[in-house]
Amino acid sequence: MAARSPLAKNKLDAFAARLRKARLDAGCASMEAGARRAKTVSSVYTRHERAQLMATVMMIERYAKAFGVSPCWLAFGEPLGTGKPWAQRIKAKGRNWRSKYV
Repeated sequence: MAARSPLAKNKLDAFAARLRKARLDAGCASMEAGARRAKTVSSVYTRHERAQLMATVMMIERYAKAFGVSPCWLAFGEPLGTGKPWAQRIKAKGRNWRSKYV
């Protein structure tokens, strides 16, 4: 496995921290409960929250809906209504809408 750059690691850590905060604010005390609420496999959810794997765009949308937060905040740390809409932000970064990495 290739080593991550410090910038990529910081972004992944920040995403994981926001995911954890969203889960706890939604009343899910454990990562397993968060995975159940988001209707996903607990091992995948755990890897996302532990900053071991970046979530896909589709998973970010699923987590945002399950935990009652905006996908833009979850992915980038920005409140809804700042800057470009969610889909345009992904495209502006030169990535396909269904890109695996944000």
